Amino acid sequence: MATIDVRGLACPAPLIKTKQALDKAEAGSTLQIVGNGEIPFGNLKNYLKELGIAYKETRVDEEWILAFTVPEKKKEGVVAENFCSVNPEAAEPGNGTGNTAENGTKNAAAAKAQAMPETRNNGMPGINITAHLNTPLPYMVVIKSLHMGQGEEALGTLLMKSYVNVLPELDYLPQVICLYNEGVKLAIEGSPVLESLQKLESKGVKIIVCGTCTEYYKVSGQLKVGSISNMYHIASLLSTMPKVVHP
Repeated sequence: MATIDVRGLACPAPLIKTKQALDKAEAGSTLQIVGNGEIPFGNLKNYLKELGIAYKETRVDEEWILAFTVPEKKKEGVVAENFCSVNPEAAEPGNGTGNTAENGTKNAAAAKAQAMPETRNNGMPGINITAHLNTPLPYMVVIKSLHMGQGEEALGTLLMKSYVNVLPELDYLPQVICLYNEGVKLAIEGSPVLESLQKLESKGVKIIVCGTCTEYYKVSGQLKVGSISNMYHIASLLSTMPKVVHP
């Protein structure tokens, strides 16, 4: 049985990963989706129902599993992203919301609008303070250099060290830290921020390191934190994370 791990992912990533797995799976094979959170749980159930797929749901502590058999034929024209919802009530089946493409589109649009900055009367973008305070956006930190910002290299190095070292102390941690290009050197032995990255990983932050970059810099054997990844994985995260931070 193939497993689709969508734990900690924000919509539409769980739906997209499920769609990709369904597209690749052979009819008659079995798949299981492992995740957490009520919103993706409801979204995925509604998506599978719309496709005409019967599933079995199981709860394990705070996580859930949706298991099903891939049918011979799936309903055509179902857009996975349309099943994003903004609240658990909208995701619950049987309440008249979140279980049709039309409602899914409205919910996705509402989620997008909530994440977008407000516009002031002068036409300049403002900040939707209420939305950010009440529902912080899941975010990914991308580090591509040993330096932060432009200007003096020594200052940039000091700033990057300070930034990474302060991350574990934040109330709202990133879901993913992606290291590529020269940034991969922050994850190797002797890095001034290695302890902080290890602390973040112990707190559940996923740290992914570009494999091509470690080979280019010949540091693959020196990695002390994180896991090697590829550009497809990195590109997928960049395209699905609600917020990407480039320090």
